[in-house]
Amino acid sequence: MKSKRGMSAIVTTVILVALALIAVGIVWAVIQNLIESSKDDILINEKCLGVSLTKVYDDPPFDFDGLKGNSTLIIKRGIGNGDIDGVRGVGRSEMEKGVIISTTFFIEGNILPSNEKKIELHDYFDSGPLWGISNITFTPYFTINEENITCAGKTIVWEYDNPYFPRT
Repeated sequence: MKSKRGMSAIVTTVILVALALIAVGIVWAVIQNLIESSKDDILINEKCLGVSLTKVYDDPPFDFDGLKGNSTLIIKRGIGNGDIDGVRGVGRSEMEKGVIISTTFFIEGNILPSNEKKIELHDYFDSGPLWGISNITFTPYFTINEENITCAGKTIVWEYDNPYFPRT
């Protein structure tokens, strides 16, 4: 009988060690999954830290007659590390009865730190005149896993007063 009791204690110890190893494995799998899912967010935040855009130039102001609608904007990238893959632009037009039309466009290519990028808006608003435009925003973006990810909080905005549809 004594040998069976000794064997029983060994089996119990082995089972407890096995259960502990299984619990450690489960905890490790959960932690590893959290780390992997946060990796892209950490990469974006790291890249976005050194990026800033500023408004430099807006000439001529929009021609609101509905015919020309050309405007040249220049944005400048601040001093920072790393390349960006481009700038996302969004133009919003406030029309009658509160209808807002939004046009999104991507200006591809890196803007080196301390360099400027000239943007001819008529190249991106080819669907019609710009006479209804109320604001345009620009946000730097990076491409990760074939997806354009913008840097939240790094957006610059041009506001326009539209004589045809004034803000109320």
